[in-house]
Amino acid sequence: MGHSGMPAAGRRTGHVQAVDPPDLQALDPLDVQALDPLDVQALDPLDVQALDPLDVQALDPLDLKQLNLPSACILQMNTPAPYNLKQAEKSCFVPMLQSSVMSVCFARFHPNLVVGGTYSGQIVLWDNRSHRRTPVQRTPLSAAAHTESMELVYNKSKPVAVTGMAFPTGDVNNYVVGSEEGTVYTACRHGSKAGIGEMFEGHQGPVTGISCHMAVGPIDFSHLFVTSSFDWTVKLWTTKHNKPLYSFEDNADYVYDVMWSPVHPALFACVDGMGRLDLWNLNNDTEVPTASVTIEGASALNRVRWAATGKEVAVGDSEGRVWIYDVGELAVPHAEDWTRFARTLVEIRANRADAEEEGAVELSN
Repeated sequence: MGHSGMPAAGRRTGHVQAVDPPDLQALDPLDVQALDPLDVQALDPLDVQALDPLDVQALDPLDLKQLNLPSACILQMNTPAPYNLKQAEKSCFVPMLQSSVMSVCFARFHPNLVVGGTYSGQIVLWDNRSHRRTPVQRTPLSAAAHTESMELVYNKSKPVAVTGMAFPTGDVNNYVVGSEEGTVYTACRHGSKAGIGEMFEGHQGPVTGISCHMAVGPIDFSHLFVTSSFDWTVKLWTTKHNKPLYSFEDNADYVYDVMWSPVHPALFACVDGMGRLDLWNLNNDTEVPTASVTIEGASALNRVRWAATGKEVAVGDSEGRVWIYDVGELAVPHAEDWTRFARTLVEIRANRADAEEEGAVELSN
């Protein structure tokens, strides 16, 4: 299981006429934000029935391994909850490709369009209104995989083994990447500073997940991002400083993924190798999660994704199951949360400065 794409709600009818493919310009492979290769199973968050938000209870998981699915397929759920395997199999959208689908996402403003990345390096586009199983558009295939690519090298000499990337909200040129060695970098697609920019050090293991602040409100927090790592931590960063603002160290296993809430300025979710989903509201506490739940059977949770509404969160485990949680009122932001989070950041920066000063004194002694 990997990142569960979050499609907009919409039901198919039994007899839909084929439509002409959208008149889109050739896709630029670098315009598609990188997702985890296992991120191919899409659930509809708006079809999830409300559950008790205080107990953060889960729907029964879909065991996708029981479905007879080809390697190049996209699972799109358009049936009412609760889901079952028969409904899932009927909803399976199977593209005709010779190369496996490694990542997938829905177009932000066109819920019928699905963009996929393949093992061969092609970026492909499907329209689920069409009877065609083949992509309606695709980038050219060449020996170099992507026909337009960027080699990420730090300081003109050190190749960067990228494990994840994220774009700040509203920005299609600047982005941040996590790496195999645990270092985080800022990067730029175009212009005089194209390529790797600044280096951010803090993790002691590979970066497994990276997420830029997503919520839009009266205060701009787009310079913030969070990362997860094999070093059992989640770290909070700002692009304005090359050291972590804060390190969240409540986990006792690999932290496999992390994601900011799309609507709440101080809320993010993370998952770890012990099967635990944590929700951190930094306005409430920075030492322990505001809410936690551990999946039965202790399977490792390796992906977490919020619904666009911010009220549901989907997680995937190492056994191929998808779990959906209704977060309820915990995820609903209030007007004062923005100013509260700004004060929280001031406190975090002050505590970091004090710690750095104490460390400098100890070194001098």
